[in-house]
Amino acid sequence: MLVGKVQVQTGSIDRAGNVLDPKALKRIRFSALTETARAGRTLVQREIRQELALSAAAVNGQISVKRPADDTRALIVSRKGVSMREYGARQTRAGVSVLIRKGKGREVIQGAFGPKIDKLGRAVFKREGDKRFPIRKLQGPTAVAVLAKQPGMLNRVSAQMADTLMKRIDSKLALALSGSNAFADR
Repeated sequence: MLVGKVQVQTGSIDRAGNVLDPKALKRIRFSALTETARAGRTLVQREIRQELALSAAAVNGQISVKRPADDTRALIVSRKGVSMREYGARQTRAGVSVLIRKGKGREVIQGAFGPKIDKLGRAVFKREGDKRFPIRKLQGPTAVAVLAKQPGMLNRVSAQMADTLMKRIDSKLALALSGSNAFADR
């Protein structure tokens, strides 16, 4: 799932094009886009972690920054399920207890097993029927599910990313125009 597109007015870059080398402008643009995409990943991660009881590493595994074309960066959120193990699974007599959403109590999945079994990768499983097999691995809510339930979150993150991108471009242009060799041809 593509998180959002950010439209930017490129007036300051166009004005600096008369003074700076085209390669330096390209470096400035790429550098600002990459930094903004990474900052956007952090913003999305924080928004998701306010809702779900996941570690930062588990959420970062769901969000990636890609470079699909020459002048763009894309923030991609994976639809791959998150193992119940990441939600603090604990084996109880009744099943497995997990904390999925912050602000709500732990939920017990009746008849589930596995968070203490190394051979099963400490994942949570549940039997399909009365027999021993088949079993299925249980997954928790994904980052995409959280983003889909809160549509205002995407607009908020996109607006923050656009503002951040403009600030980073202006800062890098000011540095380059001040005579610094930070973006000079190497």
